[in-house]
Amino acid sequence: MALLYTDHPLNHCLGIDMILAAVHNQLGADWANAASFIDGGFGLSRFFNNRVGFTPNVLLYFGLRTNTWALVPGANLGIPLEGK
Repeated sequence: MALLYTDHPLNHCLGIDMILAAVHNQLGADWANAASFIDGGFGLSRFFNNRVGFTPNVLLYFGLRTNTWALVPGANLGIPLEGK
């Protein structure tokens, strides 16, 4: 999965996100029948203690082989591993 996140801050603890992604999934070495998707969507980031970020989001996936659409809710949690 390749993912690009952009965040536009609204204030010191909230931001609006735009998300673009590409997903590839296959069983073993079955490249010929791999499922590939492109997707995009939006999220709302909330930062706690100026360190921890929580982002609920909604993405719209398009199946390149199946020509199908899926609306997928999700959430991300970001915690820095270094320093304060």
